[in-house]
Amino acid sequence: LRSSAADEVDSLKAQLLFMVTHELNTPLSVIRMMTESIRRDPGRLNTEQLTGYLDLIGKSADELSYIVESMLLAMQIDSGHAQTVFDTWSARHSLRGLIDNALARVSPLISERLLRVRLSGTLDLWLLGHQEQLIQIFWRVLDNAVRFSPKGKSVDLAVAVDGELARISITDQGSGMSADQVKRAFFRLSQIDRAQQAQQGIGMSLNL
Repeated sequence: LRSSAADEVDSLKAQLLFMVTHELNTPLSVIRMMTESIRRDPGRLNTEQLTGYLDLIGKSADELSYIVESMLLAMQIDSGHAQTVFDTWSARHSLRGLIDNALARVSPLISERLLRVRLSGTLDLWLLGHQEQLIQIFWRVLDNAVRFSPKGKSVDLAVAVDGELARISITDQGSGMSADQVKRAFFRLSQIDRAQQAQQGIGMSLNL
């Protein structure tokens, strides 16, 4: 009899195949199409049109980088390398610096969706961990909140301190999820209401 672990591996392979053929192919198609259009007759494009084409190429390249980085990070976690990095290189880092870095990474999407990020509580804290891993956590949760927020709304980041512990809450104004959807949202490659939520990513950020 096949083990449940083997079944999970097969399921993950199928999901990865779908992701590779669909999620990777979409930005690649845009890059190919825009590049071919510029190459075919560059003289017919005015400055505004050329800038628009280059913006689309850049955005698609960013999407590809995001997907590849997510897959590499998942491999590091599964192999135990991420734990080794944490054990070896953990240090104290400024919460303000971590949040500023995460916000800088998601700022293009914030601008595109005309959102505001509102900060409350004290950011003058120090967190123990690996700097890039901490940034990844804040960046991916913020990115998720921004993607699911209606345009023109706000995302709230609040810090509450309780002794040696701090609770950092990131809240959006999206449509929300049922209790079952919340559980499934943290499964790798899980996507909720894909047809209605076209702006969502590849279904890895919350899991990571």
